[in-house]
Amino acid sequence: MGTPRSFGMTRREHQIMALHELGWSNQHIADELGLQRQTVASVVSNLSVGGDEAWKQEARRGSELLIAAIRQHHPERFTVSL
Repeated sequence: MGTPRSFGMTRREHQIMALHELGWSNQHIADELGLQRQTVASVVSNLSVGGDEAWKQEARRGSELLIAAIRQHHPERFTVSL
């Protein structure tokens, strides 16, 4: 049986991205979760939308609005279990 996924991400990816969203450095996340810094950097790079292209800016804004709505209505989904 595979790893349970939520929003298309594994539990570990959720943990990494939640800490990244809190402003933690890749090294701090790696140290906290017992991972290599490069593993964290790879997850963050693969799951982050960066750049200044218009569609990327719209995607970031849409994601921010969606996250805000989920946080408001389902705050329990945003706890980070380490």
